[in-house]
Amino acid sequence: MTGETSYLSSTLRSELWSALGDRLRSGAALCTNGDFLDSLCEIYEEITGEVAPDLVRDEIREMVVAVNEAHPENYLVNGVQNGIARAFEEGVRRLNWDVDKIQTAGAETMRRFKSGVQIGRVEMRVAGSSRRIPTKIMPDPEDPEKMCIASRDPDSGEVVPAKRRGAIRYIEKSRDGSWREGR
Repeated sequence: MTGETSYLSSTLRSELWSALGDRLRSGAALCTNGDFLDSLCEIYEEITGEVAPDLVRDEIREMVVAVNEAHPENYLVNGVQNGIARAFEEGVRRLNWDVDKIQTAGAETMRRFKSGVQIGRVEMRVAGSSRRIPTKIMPDPEDPEKMCIASRDPDSGEVVPAKRRGAIRYIEKSRDGSWREGR
């Protein structure tokens, strides 16, 4: 917040980032700036006993973007690693895999993982309101600079770009780290 009034003291900023570091060390999966914003606002409420007002929330958002862009290795990488570990553990548990099954199916799973398929919160209209829905997303195979919603081809089993009325469902990243379908 260059040249503007700060609503967060340097002491409070330090407390926020310290508590966030504790959450990450405890395994919190924070993968987007939106995840960091929500978590830091929760911590703000725990510390101050008050819900973060809009001006404070905006300042926290700016702080998150600045820190994650300048030094992703400090917090963002840890949050993403936690997310990957959690997703892997949940997948193993849901599929009832043991060590032998992991070893035999692991190579195929890693190939799919390297293809760029990930889970992102995509803002969609549901029952007349806008919601952020966890959705499989991937780079467009034809143009890897563009991201799209992913789906599994029922015939081949491959993960492919999802289509609506024959057109690929492209998504764009918003400022807060969530995704929106392209217009």
